[in-house]
This record gives sequence, structure tokens and C-alpha cells, in this order.
Amino acid sequence: MTALPKVRSILLASSAIILLVPELALAQAQEVDPNTTVTERARPEYDPLGIRSGAFLIFPELGISGSYSDNVGFDEDDEDSDFVTTIEPSVNIASQWSRHLLQLEVGSEIAIHAEESDEDFQDFFALGDGRYDISRQTNVVGNVQGRLTHEGRDDPEDNGGDELTDIYEFGGGLAINHQINRLGFTLGGDVLRSVFDDDDEEDRNANVYDLVLRTSYDVSPRFDMFVEGRYNVEDRDDNVDDNGIERDTDGFEARIGADVDLTAVLFGEVFAGYRVQRFEEDDFDDETGISFGADLSWNPTLLTSVGFSGQRDFRATDEGGAASNFRTEFGVTVDHEVLRNVIVNGEARYQNDDFRGDGREDDSILLGAGVTVWLNRNLSLNAGYDFSERDSNEAGEDFTVNQFSIGLTLRL
Repeated sequence: MTALPKVRSILLASSAIILLVPELALAQAQEVDPNTTVTERARPEYDPLGIRSGAFLIFPELGISGSYSDNVGFDEDDEDSDFVTTIEPSVNIASQWSRHLLQLEVGSEIAIHAEESDEDFQDFFALGDGRYDISRQTNVVGNVQGRLTHEGRDDPEDNGGDELTDIYEFGGGLAINHQINRLGFTLGGDVLRSVFDDDDEEDRNANVYDLVLRTSYDVSPRFDMFVEGRYNVEDRDDNVDDNGIERDTDGFEARIGADVDLTAVLFGEVFAGYRVQRFEEDDFDDETGISFGADLSWNPTLLTSVGFSGQRDFRATDEGGAASNFRTEFGVTVDHEVLRNVIVNGEARYQNDDFRGDGREDDSILLGAGVTVWLNRNLSLNAGYDFSERDSNEAGEDFTVNQFSIGLTLRL
């Protein structure tokens, strides 16, 4: 073939590609559900089919990853680097009924360190949730959970012992929802039992109760306003902890907020409220403050999703002589679909822990980036990098950690 026919062929092929790309983009856009984020949307050619058993679909999954951390103990002075193998098997079972819903998930996370075996852990969880549709306007939802988890080294409550502290958690909740024209009502409650598998931490064993009452109003199909009242109780097994402090507490909160869906470009929930927490300990004054929460998703394009999250609330604590931990959090995540089977992501998070009455204050940041590649319905690969740092005004509580990871996930 002479040079001229070659050039003509290249020009014709380039023109075809230029004309075809918009059509491909349009076809992809037509497949996308605009009310979901990039990571949540369906990918029929890559989503697992599951195993059908009667009216249920069963989705087994196994994740295996290897990582390198330059500070596995999140320690300020003794930074031990190590390689970690993480194995995460799980099974999700979901009903396929036209009405009602039942979903069960059982799984585990096992971390094995090459050298620092004291940092090994083996967590388990069993979760169940369901919905019973009494009518088109009324339903009852419930959940149950059982976990064997642990207190992470990056948790401000970690006691810094030689081994990780295991925690057994059991609980559940029930709520009823009712809709009358544009008015909606929700009444629900949750209970959580926590047991610490450490003789030095047994004074933290507790039952936590939460009660919520919400009234909402549908201003429009894409905008709901709500007001909400919440009440909480933490009842310790031991009235007085090992430091001689009564840790029982109760509190209430009033919130006003909105559920938004602005033409599927911005959707989620935001609220602001006022919080009061009371303590049995005579030396602790009642704590009050503004609370807020946000969980918003923004799709600036069909291929990019940005998530915004935030929270400000009181948390129970056993830190020194502190009455509570007033935690403030902000986070931003970005997910971009490079190809139908390739997603890159990034995140940035900030957390402030203000221990009221103790003087301790921590500022923590997390930065991360990663990529996920689906090879087919049953296999995906992932890689990532995370940087975390805590700056505390209490000696010995600072740390800096860099972690690199690579892994694969098998699904049926």
C-alpha cells in the first residue's frame, strides 16, 4: 500500500472514531441511573449474578489483600513497619419478593501480620434487616446484629496495651413508618450491648438505648423537611469505673433537616440540632452544644460522583477525667469512572476530638487514593494508598502512618 492510501485509511478511521465516540457516550449515559453514585450504579456486564435459592439470591464474596504499613501500631515513638495480609469472606442473602424485604449478611475480617503478631485480629459479624409492608402507607422495619470487633490502635479510647482489646456487640432495633398524604411519621428505638474482653476494661461494659421520633413533610417530590427528637441512655454494668467515676449518662437532642434530590444532581440528607447530655457523676456539668449531620452526593457529570459528609455529636468516653468526647467530622470523597470497569477514587477526612473536662484535644486527618478494576463478573482488582495523622495536645498520642495495599475480590 502506497503512502497516500495509508493516509486516506487513517483519516477515514479517525473520522469514524470521532463520530462514534459521542454515540458511545450517549449510549452509556442512557444506561446510567442518575439517582445513584458512580460506585452504586448497576453494571450488568460486571455485576455478580448470585446464586438463586427459591425467593432468595445468595452473593458469596471473598476479598484478599496485602498491605505495607510503616507504623502498624499507630505509635508516636516506636514506629514498627510490617506487611499485613487481610482476608475478608462474606455471604449476603437478599429476598426477591415483590413486597416485604429480608436481608442477611455474615462475614469476617482476618488480619495477619508478618512480624507484629500482637496486632493480629479476627473479627466476625452477622447482620439482619427487614421490612414488613402493612400497607402502601405503613411499614415496620427492624434489624439485628452480632459482632466480634476490636478497638483500633487509632481510636482515642485505645488503652495502648500489648494486645488489641476485643469487643462483643449485640443489638437490634425496630421502627414503624406511616405516611398520611404529605405527612410522614417514624417512631423507633435501638439497643446495643457492648462487652469488653479484657479484665482491665470490664468497667466499660454497657447497654446503650436510643429512641427517635420523626415527623416529615413532603414539600415537593424532591424535597422533604423533617423535625426529629432523640433520647439516649448509657447504662454501665458497674456504677463506678476503675477511676472512681460514675459513667452512666443520658441525653436528648432536637433536630431539623431535609431530604433533598435536586434533579438527581445533588441528593442526600442534612440536619442541624441542639444537644444536651447529662451525667450521673456529680463533678461533671451537663454538656450542651450545636450538633449537625450531612450525607450528600453530587454528580457533576455522569462519570463523576462527589460525596460530602459531616457530623458533630457527643460520644461516650473513658478518657481520664473527661465527661464526654465532642467529636466533629468532615469528609469528601471523589469517584470517577475512567471506563465502565475502572474507577479511581480519592478521599480526605478531618476529625476533631474534644474531651470535655479533661483538656485533651486531638486533630486527625486521613488522605487516600485508589483504583478498582473489574476483570469480569467474578473478579476485581484494587490498589490504594492511605495517609493518616493525629496531632494531640496530650503527650504520646500523636502518630503518622503511610499504608500501601493491593488486593483482589472474588464474587459469585
